[in-house]
Parts: sequence; C-alpha cells; structure tokens
Amino acid sequence: MAILDVGPIRGMRNVEGKLFVVAAQTLYQISNTGVAIPFGTIPGVGRVSMAHNQSGLGNELIVVNGSAGYAFNTN
Repeated sequence: MAILDVGPIRGMRNVEGKLFVVAAQTLYQISNTGVAIPFGTIPGVGRVSMAHNQSGLGNELIVVNGSAGYAFNTN
C-alpha cells in the first residue's frame, strides 16, 4: 500500500476496483502496485464525501468538500 506522507487522509473510495484517496489537498489514485498517482486539487482541510456512479462509457467520481463539488472521470 502507498504511504501518503503529505498530510491527513480526508476521504477514500473504491470505484469499481480503483482506490481513490484525498490526502491533504490532492486527489490520488492508488495503483495495484501501491503507487500514489496525483490527479487534482481538492481545497480545504476537513473530511470530504465521495460517491460514484456509472455514466455512459465511463465512471464518474464526485468529491464534495463542504462548499464545492468536483467531478472526475475515472476512465
């Protein structure tokens, strides 16, 4: 498993076999080999809520930080 030494883990979710984690202010996907791949910024310092659904040909992950929501296509 990846060691994310960047700050507190604010949330995580398994999206169809892919693990996504918000640590500090960054959204990461954790690869099958344990590598943390950064994908974007999620502002704030508190917990986030995460949900996903299947939309069209890809999956969408929604991350909400309490004041805004962010959509990420996992394909």
